[in-house]
Amino acid sequence: MSGEKPGWFARLKTGLTRSTQRLTDGIASIVTKRKLDDASLNELEELLIGADLGLGLAQQMTERLKRTRFNQEVSSEEVRAALAESIVTALKPVERPLAIDAAVKPFVILVIGVNGSGKTTTIGKLAKLYGDAGKKVILAAGDTFRAAAVEQLKIWGERAHAEVIARPAGADAAGLAFDAVARAKSNGADIVIIDTAGRLHNKTDLLAELQKILRVLKKAEPTAPHAVLLVLDATVGQNAHAQVQTFRDLILSESAKAPRTCVPSMPRISPTAWSALRAERSPAPSRASRGPLPLPGGEKDNPFDRASRSNPKGPIAKSDWPGCR
Repeated sequence: MSGEKPGWFARLKTGLTRSTQRLTDGIASIVTKRKLDDASLNELEELLIGADLGLGLAQQMTERLKRTRFNQEVSSEEVRAALAESIVTALKPVERPLAIDAAVKPFVILVIGVNGSGKTTTIGKLAKLYGDAGKKVILAAGDTFRAAAVEQLKIWGERAHAEVIARPAGADAAGLAFDAVARAKSNGADIVIIDTAGRLHNKTDLLAELQKILRVLKKAEPTAPHAVLLVLDATVGQNAHAQVQTFRDLILSESAKAPRTCVPSMPRISPTAWSALRAERSPAPSRASRGPLPLPGGEKDNPFDRASRSNPKGPIAKSDWPGCR
């Protein structure tokens, strides 16, 4: 039918085409049959800012054109090529290839990002890439919220010949991540790639769930995750900076926290000192009734000080005292 409403994908494609065409036509209208003078550079800078490249990058691009093409007749193709080169130059210093450390097994990759950025598809491509390189890959279907997300990852796993660890919809994603790492350890897998539910970077409750996944992962493997991959949509413009900053701060803050444990740090305590600590935490009634022994100078003795003095490896840190922290 001629009056049938276009589908979602068709509308999206049309919208992106309009955005691209607006920038292309804008560049062409500025430089066609004109020399690249101050007026045209100002117009180009305004066009780039309107395209959401950001003030700083727009200024860098126009300054570069001013140095190399000022007062010359240029084509729109030359301007676009120069702009593309400027973007590559700006991104090159922060380029960080995803390198797999063969000495770490399993190498755990946590994939995060907002809704619809392409996390699951990216995981499928990575699984195929590493599988073709001879790596044994396990995929964890940690997006237990989105409809059909688990099924989508299973299809990618079949295509890449990778095992997929999955649970029913609504299951605990942190527990699933733990199981995936445990499975990888038991069967000698090289790489674990963990999918997560899409979460907006300004939703604190959803970010708290991601922090839980990080904490639980460290119980399965203290050094995990070994890489965190943030998938970004290239069409979001300056919003990508906000996403990177928020997710980066979250990962770093969680990584900086010491794991909660009820077991003291044993390497710094000798068996003799540890025995003294345990004995003093359950003193005999007669000993408890008399209270701590006095020390020279009027200070009171306590189990921690006596154990610390008897430890041949040196003083015991307060963090080594038994109990949860």
